[in-house]
Amino acid sequence: MPRNKRTQKQCKELPTPQLDLHNVKHEDARRMCIEFIELHWGSDMEAHFITGYSLSMREIVLDILEEYQLNFQIGDGVNNGYVISCYDSNGYVISWL
Repeated sequence: MPRNKRTQKQCKELPTPQLDLHNVKHEDARRMCIEFIELHWGSDMEAHFITGYSLSMREIVLDILEEYQLNFQIGDGVNNGYVISCYDSNGYVISWL
């Protein structure tokens, strides 16, 4: 898997890819998350999975991120209705997110 060529500052200046899962059926969320990950793989950016406060939707997203061995953060300390993923299990900014 190629590693990031951009600095963290450069990644923050680009628009963040977001997958909004509000009003998405739980049975469709898994497929949508996988397609979103694969679409943005190689873009060297963090990504936001907007789950709202649904714990079951958050668990779907976290399970998929773990399957792809991606590290994540739940929210930003104020808003916990989304998941941020940007690092692989080795601590590198991954080549996609």
